Amino acid sequence: MHIICCIATLQERSWQLLGTSKSKILCDNPKFGSWVMTQRNFAKAGKVTDDRIKRLNSIGFVFDVPAYLMKWNAQFGALQCYKTEHGHCLVPRSYSEDPQWASWVDWQRQAAKVGKVSDDQMKRLHSIGFIFEVQDNKWDVQFDVLQCYKNEHGHGHCSVPQRLAL
Repeated sequence: MHIICCIATLQERSWQLLGTSKSKILCDNPKFGSWVMTQRNFAKAGKVTDDRIKRLNSIGFVFDVPAYLMKWNAQFGALQCYKTEHGHCLVPRSYSEDPQWASWVDWQRQAAKVGKVSDDQMKRLHSIGFIFEVQDNKWDVQFDVLQCYKNEHGHGHCSVPQRLAL
């Protein structure tokens, strides 16, 4: 599980200079989420210096996050990593590497249909190209293929053989 948070612009620039993307670093660093949680726990216990509190506050770090939101953020972070690795957010329902997480991804689609996803969560999902209507997306993809077929074959119509192998 990964928790993704806003990283200061200066650090992003240093990653760019190193030729490494922020999402790649976060996806390859499973200890990052634990570090964030440690900062929250240490702050509650009074074990974080004033300087570090000030630095964390300066980037909008949230010290008291409800448990359900922390879980959602972790799942969303895993979705960002999946997108980085696969180039899309179409996690199969039968994703064998983490079936529970695949169910969470599917639940986001179902929950969005009935208004159970917050506006902020919807924005975040949209920001990474999350597709809520998978069937509509599949139709759009096939329609694009049909347009390409028509353009390539120059037919005035789209008479495509049923068993066409592309």
